[in-house]
Amino acid sequence: MKTHKINLITPEMGALWTTYIQNSALGCFYEHFLQHMQGNEIKPIVEEALTTSKQCLKETKELFVKEEFPIPDGFSDKDVYMNAPPLLTDLFEFF
Repeated sequence: MKTHKINLITPEMGALWTTYIQNSALGCFYEHFLQHMQGNEIKPIVEEALTTSKQCLKETKELFVKEEFPIPDGFSDKDVYMNAPPLLTDLFEFF
């Protein structure tokens, strides 16, 4: 029996590209947020969100490799100055 590989179509690749960029940006956001977080009650939630974002990024990258499609650069630690002060007050510490 002969099997056929069906490649992803343009809108699907666009959605993967967007997912990759969004999750790379979220990873940077969560890392910075964790570094400056003052309240510890929500820390496990943010850590779980970071883990989920990294896992999604990994799986999306695997799809790009499988489809032989270029992997986007995305965002990384070189795009975030981790010692920058937070722009906003940590609202979660007031709850």
